[in-house]
Amino acid sequence: MSTPRSEGYGRFLLHDLRRDADGDTHPDFPLNRHAHASVLVTGRNFGSGSSREAAVYALVDAGVRAVFAPSFGDIFAGNAINNGLLPARISEEDMSLLFQALAGAALAAEVCLENSHIQIGDLRIGFDLDPGWRTKLINGWDDIDLTLAHRADIERHKEDLIRRAPWAEDTLTAVHAFPETLIYTKSFLSFVDKVNEAGKGVVQIDVRGGPEAIGMFQQPDAVRDGIVDMVYTPGSFYGGALPEKDAMVASNLTAVETRENGGIELIDQIHQEKMGLKYLGWFDSGVCYNLWTRNEPTFDENGNLEVEGLKLRGNNVYNAFFTNYLGAQVIDLPTGEVYSALQRGVVDATGWTQIGLIDLKWNEFLNYRIEPCFFSTDLGVIVNLEKWNSLSDESKKIIQDVAIQHEKDSVAALRAKRDEDFAALDAAGMTVVSLEGEAKANYLAAAREKTWERMKGLMAEQPGGTDNYDKLIELFYDLNAGLILPIRGVCMTVVSRFYKFLIDAMAVVAGATLVWLMVSVVTSVLMRNLGLQPFAWLFTSSEYGLLYMTMLGAPWLVREKGHVHIELVTSALPEGPRRIVSRLVALACVLVCVILAWQGLELFLKNIERGDYDTRAYYYPRWLLTITFPLCFGLMAAEFMRFVVGSDLMHTGEAGIHE
Repeated sequence: MSTPRSEGYGRFLLHDLRRDADGDTHPDFPLNRHAHASVLVTGRNFGSGSSREAAVYALVDAGVRAVFAPSFGDIFAGNAINNGLLPARISEEDMSLLFQALAGAALAAEVCLENSHIQIGDLRIGFDLDPGWRTKLINGWDDIDLTLAHRADIERHKEDLIRRAPWAEDTLTAVHAFPETLIYTKSFLSFVDKVNEAGKGVVQIDVRGGPEAIGMFQQPDAVRDGIVDMVYTPGSFYGGALPEKDAMVASNLTAVETRENGGIELIDQIHQEKMGLKYLGWFDSGVCYNLWTRNEPTFDENGNLEVEGLKLRGNNVYNAFFTNYLGAQVIDLPTGEVYSALQRGVVDATGWTQIGLIDLKWNEFLNYRIEPCFFSTDLGVIVNLEKWNSLSDESKKIIQDVAIQHEKDSVAALRAKRDEDFAALDAAGMTVVSLEGEAKANYLAAAREKTWERMKGLMAEQPGGTDNYDKLIELFYDLNAGLILPIRGVCMTVVSRFYKFLIDAMAVVAGATLVWLMVSVVTSVLMRNLGLQPFAWLFTSSEYGLLYMTMLGAPWLVREKGHVHIELVTSALPEGPRRIVSRLVALACVLVCVILAWQGLELFLKNIERGDYDTRAYYYPRWLLTITFPLCFGLMAAEFMRFVVGSDLMHTGEAGIHE
């Protein structure tokens, strides 16, 4: 999406299908024969894998107004509605009828949104369309317009809720920017729970959802306009209206320190004056950002990071640093689209905080963490000022007191979470690469100074200018302080505990996979007895299950000596020779496992490099299968090594079969 929308995306529509390698159009391709068609009829799963809005832009800019198909990609369908494109779902039979009616020709069609049908000559076919989507298309509404259309119902529900729960004298509605599974959202929901517990009979917070309720970038406007009372969001999502938030981005202090020195009080004052918002608190502060990459980073002769050729995901938080200092060409993507972009190779590097990578599953693709970390999170809670002023003094005190305490608690909680995530990533093979000396100092200085430059430039364009610039830097940055939350080594006790947990967890997954295998076999047999064709994915998942069950459970079986073996030779040997033979057998097992782990690692890396997929039933990356070889054989080698150097032996000296 590097091309501006104003230039039009129509020429990119199905580009590689409509054109040959020389760029000439295929004369027989339907869209080339009927370039002005506004209604398309396609097969199932149209738009799957096209989660970017550019796919819809291309259709709309090419003049397409409706697409008829048995099914659509979910994200594509949502984007289509938001851009005035009708994704009409029809049955497979109706799809065949439409294909027969068209027979390769272009015919006039009438599409009726109100009655949900398409008319081609004498043929009329109905289609499925969500009522809310129909309303949006007919009226040209977006999500906020649709919500406002129900404002009277919302107010009635609010009043009814108060009547049914008279103890809730004050109620605030709230949304959060990120999905519930992310650690930061969990922190906010913990704050809500604390307020609701402390505010029984006085004040309650009613969480209405996350980005699925109101888009993450629309939430700041929604709280300012009173559509919702409270939002938990990064300040960078409304940085254009309030550039002073960059003082928190470039900060090396925590919310606790800036609450004490008056920094948060100044930020609150600016929010009230510029946006009509109450800045309640700076949550989850003190967490740095790192640059994470798929491929090994390279450095120039002076030790500076090289970004040429890097497909770097951008974001409002760190684009000033990435582009103005590093000189990178960034690809702006919202958080929810990064996993797919990494999976498809659209990006191969991103900035992200020290925690949350595992929650988002980006660690499946990213292999390197670049130190030092930079910036600080700027996640905060903002409240509609009119709503805040309408609360009772007791309600305000409860919410503010809980917020201040949560600022303190979240620093410690996320510090622990960071150490936990780093340990897990290190155990999974994440490599840490560090800048040193002058290159490190320049890197950190640039992150800070480029952000300050951006803040000053944007402040100068707004009423009030740069009046608070120097004060913000004074309150949010300590030039004498070291890095906040420095990287700590993980003690051997934690490593040992995590190692045991990993093997136990893998065994649990193997056991669960065994249960699934039984369920899938029974389901397949039952379907065949009923004259039905078993689902293709049942067979494929069973094959995967056999591999996962075998490999994931193997290290635990070695540790527990649960593998089947027969003792003949060792049972006939005296104690001394038996111990030597047992350790030699264990050593042989170590060598075999190391070789298999090495071969498995090469296969795993080859799968990643080539982007291999198993497409028999669904798109499944092969590396998710082959990763079990280096992981499980490596752990088995470690477990067998315990029998080589430890006090315990593999063999008991008792003749017979052991399991």
